[in-house]
Amino acid sequence: MTLSWCCLLVQVVFAAKLVLAADFHAAVQLNPKDIKIMIESKNGEIIDCVDIYKRPSLNNPLLKDSKAQIMRDIANAVAEHEDWEMKTVPVEQEWHKNGKQCPIGSVPIMRTNPTVFNLSGSFPPLSVANISPTNTAGPPSRTEFAVAIAANGPYRGAYVLLPVWKAARLHDSESTATFLIVGGTVDTGFRPTPGRLPADVTNQIGVGFFADGGDNNPRLSVFYTPDGGKSQCYNLACGGFIQTNKDIALGASIVNGASGVDDHVPYVLVSIEKDAAGPWHVLVNDTDLGYYPRSIFPWLFPEAVANVVGGAVLNTWPGGKHTDTVMGNGRRPPGDDKTAVVKGYIAINAAGSQIVDRPTLGVRTAPDCYNFSVLGYNEDAPGINVAFGGSGGPDCVGLANVKVDLSTPNNKA
Repeated sequence: MTLSWCCLLVQVVFAAKLVLAADFHAAVQLNPKDIKIMIESKNGEIIDCVDIYKRPSLNNPLLKDSKAQIMRDIANAVAEHEDWEMKTVPVEQEWHKNGKQCPIGSVPIMRTNPTVFNLSGSFPPLSVANISPTNTAGPPSRTEFAVAIAANGPYRGAYVLLPVWKAARLHDSESTATFLIVGGTVDTGFRPTPGRLPADVTNQIGVGFFADGGDNNPRLSVFYTPDGGKSQCYNLACGGFIQTNKDIALGASIVNGASGVDDHVPYVLVSIEKDAAGPWHVLVNDTDLGYYPRSIFPWLFPEAVANVVGGAVLNTWPGGKHTDTVMGNGRRPPGDDKTAVVKGYIAINAAGSQIVDRPTLGVRTAPDCYNFSVLGYNEDAPGINVAFGGSGGPDCVGLANVKVDLSTPNNKA
């Protein structure tokens, strides 16, 4: 795996720019007349239930040629909601405690909360210079991550059970995340080979839980980049994601995240998948949340060449020392049986079948601070388990991009 590819992964996980920001800022302005009802949670989050046909993301200029199909998809989603005999909420969020639901024909959009560190637009872009061997400690800010990478494609998606942890320690201007990412290349000459990645992974889509300084609550988020991390978009900020689900608000707090290593840990099944000719869909607990239209990827995204699972921490070097913001539950593998674990990773191959797919590559930017370990097959949740996390700390030495090939005997994790 090349250093430049690792940079692309860092850039998309913690983004600094919005996709086509000049155009999209106008697209995300919400017309108050389009709000059907407003729901406020006890923790101060406000959810606007917006007319599904008038949500601001539909103003994205890249969707102009796809508008007719999108409207048909929205109509189908509304019809499915009307046919449900039982209303189920696949993920419990704080605003659900209010007792109100967004009505059929609307989607929940969370208002910006001034007490919560804003995920998108707040992270500095990281480049090769930020993570080169000559910059192993001290400022500027950098993202530390510990991830396992499966490169045995081509893929049409992946499933994984993500643990929901409330960060035990998190600095105000930092963030910690657990996620699944699928990535594709625009190199038409690249032929997928087990354990080998292309020089570019230009198109990337991710879903996971992000906790930001301010309240430490895990928040369900989706994100994508159509250009290898030069521009990125989180949730509904810039009109790339077409949400069709009325019960989940992107960016809103998740209820009952675990906070202690001996607590019961809730898990949420997330997946990113597509059929042979369709767009990429994001599912949560087998419920379709929405999709990314093909038109937002200028270089197309017919298949993935990499599936990535693990965690990341934005390290701002508070006080000139390595951060002690935790990744996962703060315990670091290997050798610790109480670490955070993503469970049951399953890939979807090019034929659309689910397959057991052991990660063959990995990246640990600071293995003395945060690490990962591939634990192997899980009989209870069929698939591969991956332990990850760490506590960081001022005595933690941040190394530069320790890349590992898990297929070699000396690097088995």
